[in-house]
Amino acid sequence: MKMTAIGRERWVPLFVIGVGVGLFCLLVPLTPYTHQQRRTLILSAGYFLCMSACVFTPIAFTGIHIYHIAPGPGRINLMLFNDTSFKDLWQNILLTVPAGLLMPLLMPRLHHWVYWAIAPLVGLFNECGQLVLNHYFAMNRTFDVNDIVTNTLGVLLGYAVLKGLLQFHGIHQWLAVHSLTRREKC
Repeated sequence: MKMTAIGRERWVPLFVIGVGVGLFCLLVPLTPYTHQQRRTLILSAGYFLCMSACVFTPIAFTGIHIYHIAPGPGRINLMLFNDTSFKDLWQNILLTVPAGLLMPLLMPRLHHWVYWAIAPLVGLFNECGQLVLNHYFAMNRTFDVNDIVTNTLGVLLGYAVLKGLLQFHGIHQWLAVHSLTRREKC
């Protein structure tokens, strides 16, 4: 199958994000963080790249199959939970659970209500990004208010899981070692 000009252009956002994440990972060893904290940064960059591949590219996942989305203008759905499958809801929730787990590691000194305020911004960023990319790259993605809600739930679920894990002995020490609070001279 020969790729047309519009076909090649649609991969530009992932290429730009991939180069940015790659450069970020190359610069991580220059940071004044410990080895464990650097590992947290690399893990976060890897998650961001995987999430970007799911959200900002012309490919879709059905849980088992991966398929290419044909070029098109995309759609906008502002009807809450109208014609949405249970599988779609869970995929969007699971997509952002790692963000909820990683937020306290990347920003450990924030008050818990700030995480609750940031959670909807993750979904809003994803959907607005899709809307912009639809306009410039014909991604044929849907701006869906359901995705904003389910992405928010995913982030909050990840944050709740991490808070629940903190009830167990030893997790506090692991969190203190891996979060970006302690700095050590290289």
